Amino acid sequence: MPGFPIKHTVFPSKDGELNLYTHPSAKPGKRLIYVNGILNSPRDHQKTCIHLSELTGCEVVGVYNQSGTGMKSNSFPKWIAANVSNVVIDLVQCAQDYLDLGTAALGMGLPYLRNAASSSLFDLLLFKGATWPIKPICIVAHSQGNLITSNALFLYSALVHKYKVNPPAIHVFSVASPAPSWPTEAGFISVGNYWHRYDPVTGLSANRNKRGSSNGQGAMTTYSSSHGMDTYLQDTQLVNAIRIKAGTYVPPPAVKPKDPAVMFNKVPPMPFTRPIATLKRPPFGR
Repeated sequence: MPGFPIKHTVFPSKDGELNLYTHPSAKPGKRLIYVNGILNSPRDHQKTCIHLSELTGCEVVGVYNQSGTGMKSNSFPKWIAANVSNVVIDLVQCAQDYLDLGTAALGMGLPYLRNAASSSLFDLLLFKGATWPIKPICIVAHSQGNLITSNALFLYSALVHKYKVNPPAIHVFSVASPAPSWPTEAGFISVGNYWHRYDPVTGLSANRNKRGSSNGQGAMTTYSSSHGMDTYLQDTQLVNAIRIKAGTYVPPPAVKPKDPAVMFNKVPPMPFTRPIATLKRPPFGR
């Protein structure tokens, strides 16, 4: 089966490839899944996975969503052509994923997945979900990665419903999502959405990623228009939410309350032996 077993390599080399990335600070037995968005090189994907591992204290299984054809060139004109080609291919693929998700939400989805990354994620959940080291299974998806993840989950939930199997709980941290729908009605899938106020990509979800957060989870984290995953990982609220779900969150030490007199810059009264009212002022001239 393509993509298995999970490889321990540095850079992914093909679309839908699965790799395990571990920062030295990651705790054994804590593991989550990351699905990247468009225009991510193998180096970008690897860098984000390791950074995510460092921030969350978890091992990260990266599901690589390849940009375009992965074509590269050392010649500047060919480099420009390759990048333009990759942008066009990625946008076409996003449109295809978006349409597939729409038909799946209407109950008319295809019985297979056309995106290699979606297929790999589906296989990962199907064959590794029951033995996943932590529950719920945590998936962090960014941008197009949300379309990929939602399509995989629609097919996975349909399979669960058809064969009446007992699925593991799954929670998706949906970051900068353009996905208009999620299969949360399945009962074992929950979604928390995180977006920047002026991130244009989130508008493609018709605001459903905002008001459709399962159980009120997720939040607008800042008024920024930035869309990059690196800027989203600067949001403490998102990182702490992942750590709490994964079981790696350590609360900050309690701060001992200060003396109120010190807090408000008040000087404590001097300890007089007699009340001030009993102190008599001597007459003038003596």
